[in-house]
Amino acid sequence: MKQGQYIELVGPAGSGKSTYYERISQKHSDILNMKRAAWEMLRKTDVLPVHLRYLPKLLSAKLAGRSGQRKYAKIWLEENCSAEDRELLRTANAALKEVITTDIRMEWLRNRQPVVLARGLLAQKFRTEQQKTVIGDESVLQNIASVFWARKTKRDISSEMRRFIELVPKPDVVVSFRAPPEILWERIHNRAKAMPDIFPDYTFDQFRTDAELANVNIQSMRSAFEQSGVTWCEITPEDDAAKLDDIIS
Repeated sequence: MKQGQYIELVGPAGSGKSTYYERISQKHSDILNMKRAAWEMLRKTDVLPVHLRYLPKLLSAKLAGRSGQRKYAKIWLEENCSAEDRELLRTANAALKEVITTDIRMEWLRNRQPVVLARGLLAQKFRTEQQKTVIGDESVLQNIASVFWARKTKRDISSEMRRFIELVPKPDVVVSFRAPPEILWERIHNRAKAMPDIFPDYTFDQFRTDAELANVNIQSMRSAFEQSGVTWCEITPEDDAAKLDDIIS
């Protein structure tokens, strides 16, 4: 396997991202997910209290908890945010205003953006320093892709999206997961945690229309990333785990 790769998994809910990651990580024990790689880098900074830096990594993560890990990631970003990172966040938030219709969801996404960006930047630093493969499931690119996944906007935000793609930290490889709307819908509703409350009264007809529009958006994103030298691969329900293994090998 190639060492020192940063790979982002992109696709709608139910497309199989997490399932594929679990299979690959079981086969390759040296692969880390983005959150774990970010936490290991945070442990090397003075952002964390001393006891969290020197305790065993799994114990320190458990003591910090999910909310603590998010809090320290945001603190790190505030202290290390470059001008481009700040513009990236401003661009994303400006576009969000044209997409999101509820204050609750807007606030949720606005708070999430800095955490995901911080984790992505930390994970890429870890990849470079440790020369280990890191895979981002809920990553920077996936976060923005899910936000703009076929959402109708009040005005044309293509310029914001182009600028976001220019600014976003580039992975070495993007693996895009695709599946027919019927399969996605069934998988989502078979989960223990189904459609989030932020999507009330979401019907299959709306979902299918969104999925069709999403393909256009994702292909536009693909074109821009490939022009930047990023390898882009696609996975469908017919593919087995061996195909993803071949991609990252």
